[in-house]
Amino acid sequence: METYKYAIIGHGNWGLKVRNCLLKMGRDVAFLKKTRINVNEEIKNFQERMEDKFSKTSANVIWLCTPPSDIRDVLIIAAIKNNKKIIVEKPWVTNKIRSHHITKLCKENKINIFLTLQYLFIKKFSQVNLNRFNKKKYYFEGTFNTKKENPRIDAKLNLGFHLISIHQNFFKNTKIRKINTSYNSINQRSIKIYSKNELIFECDFTKNKEPILERYILHFEDESKKLILNIEFYSRIYKLINQLHAKESSMVKLL
Repeated sequence: METYKYAIIGHGNWGLKVRNCLLKMGRDVAFLKKTRINVNEEIKNFQERMEDKFSKTSANVIWLCTPPSDIRDVLIIAAIKNNKKIIVEKPWVTNKIRSHHITKLCKENKINIFLTLQYLFIKKFSQVNLNRFNKKKYYFEGTFNTKKENPRIDAKLNLGFHLISIHQNFFKNTKIRKINTSYNSINQRSIKIYSKNELIFECDFTKNKEPILERYILHFEDESKKLILNIEFYSRIYKLINQLHAKESSMVKLL
């Protein structure tokens, strides 16, 4: 059985939470320092510096606890070239051309990229009878509101990524009727399935106390993974969110 050693990039609240969780699980983990691009440093030089840095770490997993950016994509490519397993923070917003390039590198090096979609591991979702909701007449509504602020990433994309990933894994054949996401709001997280206007399934995970991050890590380390998490899946979610956003915008214009 393979032993996992983690190197975390990103020293914010999320990076600390991931580190503490890994330590609690008895994993070998450390922060990787000096991973920012220097002022006036060219991207090519930065990538070479990161490739060299990753080659010298004994960690076999690079966990990027940083928001999406062109710099993060460089770190991903450097990790792939060093045959490191990779976990990155959602959402996946890498453009189509670069996603294709990263996918090609992943296949060549037999590496997969995992997004931290820990809410997929809420127990009630794993107990869902998929055949029960395998009908177009059912409607999906998701809510993910948080007190926190995140001026860097639109809530529809950032928080919506969790909701749409749940839809695509467990309720794929239901029609998405409503997605509610916002910052600076009362905490609220829920999934509801309707048959017309009759509520037939509900999961409120606002006050979730299940060890979903631990389950996510165990799933990541398990070779016989049950959930399909790859770039094609993330790109599909990104596309769906954009389509829903465009539909909403057109409806507002009509009003």
